[in-house]
Amino acid sequence: MRAAGLEPLEPYPGANVAWQCRCTTCEREVTPTYSSVRGRGSGCSYCGAQRSALAQRAAPEFAVEVMRAAGLEPLEPYANARTPWRCRCMTCEREVTPAYGAVRSKQGGCAYCGGTRVDPDEAVEVMRAAGLEPLEPYANARVPWRCRCASCEREVTPMYDSVQSGQGGCGYCAGKRVDPDEAVEVMRAAGLEPLEPYPGTNVAWQCRCTTCEREVTPRYSSVRGRDAGCIYCAGRRVDPDDAVAAMVAAGLEPLEPYPGSGVPWRCRCASCEREVTPMYESVQRGQGGCRFCTAWGIDYTAPGIVYLMHHPEFFCLKIGVSTTASRTVRVDTHAKTGWNVVQTWDTPTGDDAERIEQQVLAWWRNELGAPIALTKAEMPTGGWSETAALIHVDIDWTIDRINQLVAQLDTE
Repeated sequence: MRAAGLEPLEPYPGANVAWQCRCTTCEREVTPTYSSVRGRGSGCSYCGAQRSALAQRAAPEFAVEVMRAAGLEPLEPYANARTPWRCRCMTCEREVTPAYGAVRSKQGGCAYCGGTRVDPDEAVEVMRAAGLEPLEPYANARVPWRCRCASCEREVTPMYDSVQSGQGGCGYCAGKRVDPDEAVEVMRAAGLEPLEPYPGTNVAWQCRCTTCEREVTPRYSSVRGRDAGCIYCAGRRVDPDDAVAAMVAAGLEPLEPYPGSGVPWRCRCASCEREVTPMYESVQRGQGGCRFCTAWGIDYTAPGIVYLMHHPEFFCLKIGVSTTASRTVRVDTHAKTGWNVVQTWDTPTGDDAERIEQQVLAWWRNELGAPIALTKAEMPTGGWSETAALIHVDIDWTIDRINQLVAQLDTE
């Protein structure tokens, strides 16, 4: 311990136990361990720190050269590695104060050229170039900055770094923000009277349609972007009461609540008293309600026919129905496009024939897993939705199934 410049003040306590000593150089009391002094040659911690600082301290001439190599001209003598050093940037000519230690370790230089500091005057010019007039001094690159938009005259608070990176300035002009008063005017122009304050661009907004008086909840973004308005007036939603009224006007009495525009709806025909299942959208398009009373299409009260056809090139089957009055019309039309008749069956009525067709189609689709085999383009004359590929269905099985269904008609 004495060889390391330490005078023990107490008996030896052990190799790894703090040993009270006095430094013979600085006269301070210190408590090193014997093992640390013997192993590392250390002694007084105070004198050791001072020696380390002196060893690490750079020569002033060397420090100046390091700063100049980094593009900085020192404006005052070198102090130490951690003290801010006034310099002038050789690139932008600004005065900066980097620490020599940071510059030497490649972590510092001109803060302006490095983008870590912004000149307030330059920041103002950047904002003005983006159409914004600052209303307060520049504070920080990431602090909202009160400005007035030169286009819409609104007060906005963009951040300097957002504008600098090209993300725009005025949120209103960019369509990112909406003025509540303007939003109300947009809705009114679309025939909607808001019933609550503006909730946000993509939030359902409670309104009343000034045409049909219904309450609707469109989004502002939908009304503004697509010039949409009331979903009922646009025909995209149906009021159940209106749907019932439309069916009654078509001579139909609904037997169940409105199921949806494109869903078969059980009704009773006011003329023939039969139960039918037209779709609301079909009735709305003027296609009639009761298929028995309609003046066009198949006469469902006349004797019917079920026919099964095969197309060798398409490798698929097709089932169809007709009546005795026009038994060859549909069959002949398909025959001209390569279809061959497999077999036909007579039924008491066209309604019976259609019921058999629907049962066979349900068997094909649901039990055998056979999808529609052809497209509308492949069968421009119609009937493509009643097809099935022979990889899923079998001719003989289908004939047997139709024979069973026809035989059941005799027992009903």
